[in-house]
Amino acid sequence: KSYNDQAEFFHDDFGGFAVGILWKPSKNKKPNQDNIDYVKIIDQWKLLGTGIIKEVRTFP
Repeated sequence: KSYNDQAEFFHDDFGGFAVGILWKPSKNKKPNQDNIDYVKIIDQWKLLGTGIIKEVRTFP
């Protein structure tokens, strides 16, 4: 599954170990119409990254 509609991904071109993810704003004008479960998406990334992802930090 591609998450390009929901998020922008950033990485360190110089070989760092961090990946940054920035949620894209909703295209819908009405709040809560997207019903995107961000926690579920992050949980999917953790599962996909088993053995690779060491830590996930979120900021409000």
